Amino acid sequence: EAGGEASSPSPPPRARVLAVTHSNSAADVLLAALLRLGVPAVRAGRPAAVSPAVRRRTAVALAQQHPEVVALRARARNASLPAHERSAAASELRGVGEAVSQLILRTAPVVVSSCISAHQLAEEGAPFPLVVLDEGSQATEPALVCALAA
Repeated sequence: EAGGEASSPSPPPRARVLAVTHSNSAADVLLAALLRLGVPAVRAGRPAAVSPAVRRRTAVALAQQHPEVVALRARARNASLPAHERSAAASELRGVGEAVSQLILRTAPVVVSSCISAHQLAEEGAPFPLVVLDEGSQATEPALVCALAA
């Protein structure tokens, strides 16, 4: 306490939750239910494996809305620019889009994934103090190990 002033306690860090299911379709159903409840959940995994109904909540789709990504995409598509500038913007777009997507997954309070896809989160350094398995009786032990590694 400097100068006799009481310091206010900092808020506790938000607990991050990884919600996993036995399949991609079950993960999509879980994500839709969480979103209906107002939970700010994000879907991990390849967008092609995600139901169109919730694809907008994938980390990749959310990253595409980031202002820097939008600006780079516009620059890459701007036909009035020289080809080398459009190409450079397209190259930078891939890197920035991936970085933003990873940031979203590392900071989202709730991430939904299939058990098998969860191993990618562990490899990318996005640890979760809590893993919740939905419909646990349908998941195999090896698939669950992938999720618990995250």
